[in-house]
Amino acid sequence: MENLPVVYIDETGIDTYLYRKNGRAARGQKVYDTISGRRFERTSLVAGQVNQNFVAPMIYKESMTSTFFVE
Repeated sequence: MENLPVVYIDETGIDTYLYRKNGRAARGQKVYDTISGRRFERTSLVAGQVNQNFVAPMIYKESMTSTFFVE
């Protein structure tokens, strides 16, 4: 085990919030309303680095759990 290389691992993610930017109203009237809920989609990236090489890059839409990490 002493001869195994060190692997540095990092994870990052991007959230995309989904909501309507526009509303409908009678001509000349403004729309006043609240945005209900916080629906978003997260895309994540995880990769390892050994020396100067990237290894096992993965893009996924799940949450990182210990079981998912081991896979």
